[in-house]
Amino acid sequence: MIGKKIKKVVNTVGNIVFVLVLIITLFVGFYVVKSKLDGGVPMVAGNKLYVVLSGSMAPVFNAGSIVAVKDIMPEDVAVEDIITFKDPADPERVITHRVLEIIDNNGSLSFVTKGDANDAPDTEPIPGENILGKVSFSIPYIGYLTEFTNSKKGIVLLLIVPGVIFIITELFNLLKMAEEYEEEQKKKKAEAEARELKV
Repeated sequence: MIGKKIKKVVNTVGNIVFVLVLIITLFVGFYVVKSKLDGGVPMVAGNKLYVVLSGSMAPVFNAGSIVAVKDIMPEDVAVEDIITFKDPADPERVITHRVLEIIDNNGSLSFVTKGDANDAPDTEPIPGENILGKVSFSIPYIGYLTEFTNSKKGIVLLLIVPGVIFIITELFNLLKMAEEYEEEQKKKKAEAEARELKV
């Protein structure tokens, strides 16, 4: 009885792990394929997805997380919002920091920002036109996986992993069916022997 309960728990945990791995694999696959097709930043439900490359916003989110960024007008940004923006010193570099102060220079807005884990604010205010959006939510650590899957090895792994998981799952199912068949045959044999003894 205890053995059957343990087996049931193991099967349940195995199924949960399988579903989680499948969801993560599908999400990463979607992220990679969409970014390749679009040639830009992938989007989910109106949110742009960016990989966090540093720990400047720890503990809110750490390096390797993915942040979902929703478009926002500069005039709608508030102090304490976490925004993603192009670095004024290097437009190719994207940064996600918290707004400390809003500067209104005759209707032209700029923003003093700082990473939560940094000791000092960023060196210069961020012009409104550099803002890419406001962070809606983050997913921890999955960014490492998405960065890896952008490589050739990663893409190959992305194709292989689901196949391996499927094969292993099917093997377990076949073994389970074989065990059930064997038990059924033993039961039939025992019943036949019992009938013979009665005769």
